Amino acid sequence: MLATVAGATAVLVAAVAAVPIFLSSVGTASVELQAGERCPRDTGVTSVEPRTAEEIRAGSTNPFLPLADRLGPGNRWARLQLISMANAADPSGFTQVSLLSRDDVEDHVDVLQGDTDLPGGIWITDRAAGETGLGVGDRATIGDTVVPVTAVYRDLSGNEVDRFWCSHADLLLIEVVNGDLRRPPPMAIADRQTFAEIMDGLDLDAAASAWEAPLRGDLTVGDTAALTTELAWCEDGRQPGVSRRQGGLSREPVQANDDSDFVTRYFRSALPFVTQRSEAIQTSVGSGIWPVATFAALAGAGLVAAAATLWADRRRRELVLLTVRGVSPAGLGVKAVLELSLALLAGAAGGVALAYGGVVWLG
Repeated sequence: MLATVAGATAVLVAAVAAVPIFLSSVGTASVELQAGERCPRDTGVTSVEPRTAEEIRAGSTNPFLPLADRLGPGNRWARLQLISMANAADPSGFTQVSLLSRDDVEDHVDVLQGDTDLPGGIWITDRAAGETGLGVGDRATIGDTVVPVTAVYRDLSGNEVDRFWCSHADLLLIEVVNGDLRRPPPMAIADRQTFAEIMDGLDLDAAASAWEAPLRGDLTVGDTAALTTELAWCEDGRQPGVSRRQGGLSREPVQANDDSDFVTRYFRSALPFVTQRSEAIQTSVGSGIWPVATFAALAGAGLVAAAATLWADRRRRELVLLTVRGVSPAGLGVKAVLELSLALLAGAAGGVALAYGGVVWLG
């Protein structure tokens, strides 16, 4: 009898518990799928600010470290676009290049010649080497700064970029101009010290600079919603609509309607959209499985009732005697629950385990 009660309870609990567990799984999978389809920068966060040469030289602390449980390792970069680098063969001639300083670039380029350690000079692409006549060991002139060329790497420009370089797709993707394919200017890579030195030589007040952090994996919809709220909370404790925080290169105050709007504007993130879309997917899936789960739960409740009836039949004489002695129906109910409590608890635990295992195995 106790086994029957436990089995019936397991069916009831499994039917009810499987739905929220499955919907949570759906939400987590939806977040992960959308993050995988986009550039990590787009579903993560980016804090862009113009920085002086001295600030870039000194470096800065990752502002997203307090959220390291939900955001992946940060990456900082600084860049300049359309600067002129003198040609080796013709000092009066110049080649337009972009200049980038970014963490961990050494692991994401194919070095063809020269050192594989970045500090102490610039790396140029093989295309730039062909256009300028510069090679490893030569000295490149950018503005009033002369820096050594320490490596030549394979040009990254093309029709697509990988997940590391997608943050700088505008510097690397081929464009169609008047029906013709046009490659972007070659990209030179420098460490922070060399980058700041070149800024000084160009007499630039500031350069575009940022910290980026992608989403970590296995985040639930609740995690991403909470992350949006935390990112939107202002340093001065006020709501984003009246925030004094500065965003973007313009340093203009960011006015926003709500937390999601603020995170989208200030951090250039699709995180609020990803959260909202995942919630919509959960709602859509839930509308299809809740009715089925309800019928299954009713069937389970019927089994539990049948098991309770079986207990009442086996205790019929005892129950009649207790009734004659004045025990109320409530008292009899308490007696039934106490006698069947272990079976009910075991069945409930088994039902939750069955629901979780089913979702993991099937969902």
